[in-house]
Amino acid sequence: MILSGRRLDARVGTVIKDVERDARPLSELLEALEEVNTSVGFEFLVTNPPVEVDDLLGSLNSEEITILIKHLLQLGDEGTDDMRSTWVILIARQWGKTDPITGIEYTLKEIEEGSPVWWSVYADIYAGWSELKSQFAWDHFVELIPRMADVFHTPYVMSQTAALILNRFAADHPNQALRVLVPGPQDQERGLNSVIRDSLIKGLPEGSDWEEIANLSAKRTFGMLDVGGIVEGPGAVLFARWARESPNEALAWFSNHKGSSDSMVVPDFTELISVWYRRAPEIAGDWVQRELQQGDNAESLEAAQLLISWHNLDRNLLNWARQFPDQGSRFKILESAAHSADVYIERDSGILRMIDGPLNPNSQEVAVVEEMLPLFNLSPEQETEIRQILGDRIEKQAK
Repeated sequence: MILSGRRLDARVGTVIKDVERDARPLSELLEALEEVNTSVGFEFLVTNPPVEVDDLLGSLNSEEITILIKHLLQLGDEGTDDMRSTWVILIARQWGKTDPITGIEYTLKEIEEGSPVWWSVYADIYAGWSELKSQFAWDHFVELIPRMADVFHTPYVMSQTAALILNRFAADHPNQALRVLVPGPQDQERGLNSVIRDSLIKGLPEGSDWEEIANLSAKRTFGMLDVGGIVEGPGAVLFARWARESPNEALAWFSNHKGSSDSMVVPDFTELISVWYRRAPEIAGDWVQRELQQGDNAESLEAAQLLISWHNLDRNLLNWARQFPDQGSRFKILESAAHSADVYIERDSGILRMIDGPLNPNSQEVAVVEEMLPLFNLSPEQETEIRQILGDRIEKQAK
C-alpha cells in the first residue's frame, strides 16, 4: 500500500517514509535546524514543539535522522547550541514514528561498540514509537529483554524505557497494559519495579477500577531502583489517583493494607494524607477542609496538625489551620505566616531547614495573611499582634 510516498510496515504498525530518496548532506541538515531555531526563538518544549519543528522532523528520512543524531551526540558538551539535547530527543522520537526497527538496531550496534551515550536515543525511539503504536512498541521491547540482559547491565535505562512505553500503552490499551502487573514466573525476567508500575498507573484513564488494580498489585512485589530492596502493593501513585476520584474508598483500602504506599514505615492515616497532598494539594486540601468543617473528626484534625508541622505553609494549609479548635495553635500558625521570610521562626516538627533556604519558609504574602486574619477567630490582642507584624513588615519593605 502506498500512502503519499510512504509504505505501511506491518511489523511495527507505523508509516515508514520512502527510503529511496537520497539523504541530504549534514551541512544542509544543520542549516535547516538553525533556520528553525532562529524562527522559533531557540526555546521550545519537547512535549509541545511548534509547527516549524514538526515540519522539519516530518521531512527527515531514516538516513538523515542517523546523520543528525550521530553529529549531535558527537558534539557532547562542546556544542554551543543549548537546544542540542532537545533536538536529539525530538529526532530520536521521530525515528520511532517513522522507522523504529532500523533506529533501534542501529542504536544497539553503537552501544555494543562502546558508545553508551546512545542509550538515551534508544529510549526515545521507543517513546516516539509508542505515541503511534504503543502495543507494537511494548511487544518489541519485551522481545528484546533477553538480548539486553545478556549484553548490557543498565537496569536504570531499561526501566525508564519500559516506563515511557507503558505510560502510553496504559492510556491506549489499559486492559492489556494491566496484564503486566499479573504475578507470574516471568516476573524476574521482566524486572518490574516501582518506577515502571507507577508510570503505568499514571497512564491509566480516569474512572479506572482502582480497587481492582490495587488488589492486583497487592499480590506482587516491585524492586526499587533508587534505594534498593523491594516494596509491595500498588504504591502511592495509585493511592493519589484513586483518592482524586474516591478518597474515602482509597483511604479505607490503604489503611487496611499496611505497607502498600511505599512508605519506609507502616503508613497510617496521616502519612496517606501527606502522600496525597504532595501529589494533589488542591484536591487533598479541599477534602481535608471538608472533613474539618464537619467537626468531630479527630483523625482528620490530627492529620492536618501534623502535616502543617511537616510542610511549609500555603493557602490550603492555612485553610486547614483556621479550623483548629485551639486558638493558641491557630495564632502561632498565622503568626509564622505573617512574618517575613528572613525572620527565624522555630518549628515544632524538629525538621531541619535547608542551610541556603529562608529562615521562615512559612512566610506568606501580606495580602494572603490579611485575607485569612478574620477567618482565624483570634482574640483582639492576637489580631492586633498579627497586624503589628504585618505593619512592621510593610514598613521595612518600603525602606
